[in-house]
Amino acid sequence: MKREIQTVTRDGQPIGLRPLCRADRDQLAQTIENFSDHSRYMRFFTGAKHLPDHVIDKLVDVDNSHHIGWGAFDESQGELRTIGGCHAMRSDDRPEAELAFGVMDEFHGQGVARMLIAAVVHDCARMGINTLLADTLSENRNAARLLRVIGGYCCEAEDGIYTFRVDVREAERRLRQMTTLQGLRDVFHALDAEDVLRAA
Repeated sequence: MKREIQTVTRDGQPIGLRPLCRADRDQLAQTIENFSDHSRYMRFFTGAKHLPDHVIDKLVDVDNSHHIGWGAFDESQGELRTIGGCHAMRSDDRPEAELAFGVMDEFHGQGVARMLIAAVVHDCARMGINTLLADTLSENRNAARLLRVIGGYCCEAEDGIYTFRVDVREAERRLRQMTTLQGLRDVFHALDAEDVLRAA
């Protein structure tokens, strides 16, 4: 089943969401290079413009079981451009995974991170993952605010890094209630239709 969701940002710009794959590697690497130094530091805890190859490889090594990863793509310029990604990773079949997300600077405040997280938590629930842990730098107030909005709370703070614990079902419930964001409505409409087809 091809999984692709067509939607719009908060300001009406068309974008697409779908699971990441290895074919996205080079484009994703370019997107990360195009992050501002500040945004790259907030997301990867480093300002280095070029991340090690093994980090990029890991981001696109999505198996939809131990690694759930969704990407957002800008479709307004005639060619696909990666603008963000969200990942939930676990090393085994435990019901707990690590959550991480990032969006290009020019798309901040457009609801893209919420759409990506919505897709990831939906898949997490389906794969038996019920808890997500997200590490953020203490100065990353935007990420902390978003994690709190979806029900997360800080469960650990050490060396300037806050760890947030997020209940998957609660996050999905809260995101479904954000009905003013067209993108979230589109995401859940598509994923709910997918669930119906799978159950048929």
